[in-house]
Formats: sequence, C-alpha cells, structure tokens
Amino acid sequence: SEFRWRPAEGQRAARTLGARADGSCGFPEWASPDGRGPRALIFRDSFGSQVLPLLACHFGRLTDCPSLKFSPEFVRASDPELVIELWFEHTLSFEAPHRIARFEQDELATAFADLPDRALHVAGAAGADALRPDPGTRIDADADGARVSAAGAPVVRLPERAVPRDACAILRLELTAPATTVASVFYPLTADGKYRRKQSSQLPVRAGRQTLYLELPPRQVEGPLALSPGCASGDYVIHRVEIRAAGE
Repeated sequence: SEFRWRPAEGQRAARTLGARADGSCGFPEWASPDGRGPRALIFRDSFGSQVLPLLACHFGRLTDCPSLKFSPEFVRASDPELVIELWFEHTLSFEAPHRIARFEQDELATAFADLPDRALHVAGAAGADALRPDPGTRIDADADGARVSAAGAPVVRLPERAVPRDACAILRLELTAPATTVASVFYPLTADGKYRRKQSSQLPVRAGRQTLYLELPPRQVEGPLALSPGCASGDYVIHRVEIRAAGE
C-alpha cells in the first residue's frame, strides 16, 4: 500500500517557479497564504514533497532544494533565517546526505572549462542516434539537436563512457525546454539496472534555450547515466551534452 499526506485544513502554501533577474531559474519557492513568517531553505529527499504544502504554510518564503547534496554557497545566496534538512529512513539506509556540492552556475562553468578530460560529448542532430530512449520516450532528429518527447517526463540514456570514480566530473547540458521545470540526472543501481529518484541529481530549468552545469558525484555504480530534461509536458531539444572530468 502507498499512503500520502493531505493537510486537514483548507489553507495551503503557494508554489512558484519564477526566473531570477539574470534570466536563470532558481529552485522552487513556496509562500504562506498570508505571506508572513520566517525565510527558510529545505534540503530533502523525494518523500519531502508530500509534506511541503503543509510545512510551507508556516514560512513567508520556503526555498525547496530537492537534493541530498549540501552547498554552503547556496545557503548564503538564499539568505534563509532557518535551514531544514528532511531525510526519511530509507534514504539514510542508502546514502548519507551532506556531501558538499556546487549549485552556482558561474562557478561550475569556470570549473568545467578547467577540467582536462572529455569523458562524453554528444552534439547536434547526431544526438538522436547517440541517445537511447526509455520506454514511453520518443527521440527525433532536430536541425540543432535531438528532439525528446513523452506523455510524462521523458528519460534518455546517455552513451556509456569511462568517468573516473573518485575524480571531479561536471556535466554541461545545452537544452531548449518548453516550460520552467526541473531536470534530473539518474545513476543506475548495479543490482537491477533501474533508475530511481533517490539516486539522482536535480537542477532547475527555465523555459527556452539555456546552458546548464551539474556537478556529478563520484561514481559508486556501473552503467550509463540517464537524463530527464524536465517534468513539464512538451518537446525538449537536447543540443549538446558533455562531461568533463579531472582524470584518474
């Protein structure tokens, strides 16, 4: 059986996915019905999404970071009065949170340029042949990339390349999205080869064309990475995917 939370009272917080002034997209934010309360930032696993509508009622602003990674720089940039970390038992039995990660795009872009080894490079219309769709996802060649679509969230598997297990690796994704959403990069479980939300990294995506950077954790598993360019319905165009690493 599967159980879900539903707040007993009628009031719920409002969720927004607005773009920042510089054109980039921040993580989702929630606001209490009357807009009053302290500013907070929450790091959480996937189960936390069920309690957010009720929890956010108590905060004037609640920034939602659905990641097991922790970033002091992101905390400073969000300027919260309170930081919440919400982990459920099944997450703690699988992976310990608190690994320091970088979310700021300018910092990651600079680090990416300095990495010497190209572990993966998929670009242009050739990406339609290089990417492998999961069931329910369709890939078509586009004039400037691979057009990806699905009834729900599309998922494609990246070509398998050797990424050093214990070295810094950063993914660069050039993408056109139909709406503001959240992309995910999944790491397969060795035992069954499945992709699960708890073994993934997320990054916010805005509508339109953009270049995004994501720091990849040290590889603890075997097999190719999988990419979901977003959760919103519509067509996505993956113009370029590149991974650079620091070498062995």
